[in-house]
Amino acid sequence: MKRLLFFCILIVIIMSSSGCLSGGDDVKINLSGTEEQALTLDDIKDLPYVEGYGGRKNSVGQITLPVPYKGVPLTEIYELDHEITEDSAIRIIAEDGYIATFSYNQFVLGDFVTYDEEGNEITAGELTIILAYEEDGKDVIDGPLRVVIIGPNGPITDGHWWVRYVSEIEAVNIEQ
Repeated sequence: MKRLLFFCILIVIIMSSSGCLSGGDDVKINLSGTEEQALTLDDIKDLPYVEGYGGRKNSVGQITLPVPYKGVPLTEIYELDHEITEDSAIRIIAEDGYIATFSYNQFVLGDFVTYDEEGNEITAGELTIILAYEEDGKDVIDGPLRVVIIGPNGPITDGHWWVRYVSEIEAVNIEQ
């Protein structure tokens, strides 16, 4: 009996760590003004993806150095049911209720403050904000989905934009 219990627990641990249990997890995609859509992690992985490096700086100045990420640009998610205009914005909601809203300049043009490895502000090239499902070749640690900002030379951006455990995405319009 103990042996059977041990093997059952072992199988659950192996399936959890390999991502077998996460493929069908629902991420609620709520596009304002239209019918709500629910996409699974597998649906999201089937969308056009990009890869790049990104790092973050937390509120006390601690730097997490850039690592490779893979995911879907937020513009792809928005365009599932909306045309992008200069009034477009995208709101990301985490499982714990944390909310971040990205303006057109951020999610389309990649306009973010960036830092070097010492935390000094620098100018970076084109940045892309993505819904990441892969981090350093593995499933995202704080996920299954996390908002990540990537770009050339591994930009470091403010960590409050890096929403963990994404559960809902809303397409919104902001009058400028």
